[in-house]
Amino acid sequence: MLVRRNAWLFAFGLVHGVLLFSGDILGAYGLVGIGFTLLLLQRGHRVYRVPLVYLAFAAMTVVVLAVVVAAWLVSDPAGPSAIPTSDSPSMAAGGFTAAIAARLTEWPLTVLSMLPFVLFVWVGAWAARQRVLEELQDHRRLLRWGAATGLGVAVAGGLPMGLLAGGFLQVDAETGPAVKLLYEASGFFGGIGYLCLFGLLALALTRSRRKNVVVGALAALGQRSLSGYLFQTLAWTVLASPFLLSLGPGSASPTFTAAIAAVAVWLSTVVAAYAMQRRAYRGPAETVLRRLTYGRRDR
Repeated sequence: MLVRRNAWLFAFGLVHGVLLFSGDILGAYGLVGIGFTLLLLQRGHRVYRVPLVYLAFAAMTVVVLAVVVAAWLVSDPAGPSAIPTSDSPSMAAGGFTAAIAARLTEWPLTVLSMLPFVLFVWVGAWAARQRVLEELQDHRRLLRWGAATGLGVAVAGGLPMGLLAGGFLQVDAETGPAVKLLYEASGFFGGIGYLCLFGLLALALTRSRRKNVVVGALAALGQRSLSGYLFQTLAWTVLASPFLLSLGPGSASPTFTAAIAAVAVWLSTVVAAYAMQRRAYRGPAETVLRRLTYGRRDR
């Protein structure tokens, strides 16, 4: 059943990645899910300790990168360098057909580049076997430590990138990639930090008997995350594509326009998910995936 579900998730990613967004995550989720199910699901406890070694390696990577960046800060740079970024051909394509042609080669490369995040899934599997989020009361100390450490590392590691993006910091061409890599490497710890923070928040909310509409709406979106994810792609395709509305280049402040659009699109998914929750409707993408996975017996 798990293999079938992840195979269909990969199919979702294929359609999504080729037709709409080459940065699709579903294809990688599907392949990692299949591999994890076949190779790791039924293994013993020792196998699930492997990601803890990976966490230690990732921490050393962040430390080394931080030392490189700090060493530059106390030296005299040879010249300023912008953030090393590049636009994908599909996003800059002038027509829908040209964008699809570009995504036919972009999407497979994206999936391959994301496969190493099986280690992230492994960390999550270890936490699940320890019942960290199921037994919050028994893991409060771990959650507090994880939230403080994870978010602290993420903020410290992302600060140089933020300063560079805001124009408050200049680095030379050799240091620019290290700044970006530090931001990316420390971001994984931020994911752990948020996970622990939400666990603590859930623990606090379970002690309250009052119903919270905001929490209910966010939970509803979480239960319909696949539909929300695909809707955001559709929205951004319409809003940002050069051959459709193309809001960014035509606005006085592209950054401000992007921020407003992002908040509006996300809020629309929250409202829609809450409306579905009140009507006991699972969500279109979830309904299709469950039918394909379980067959007509699913209700």
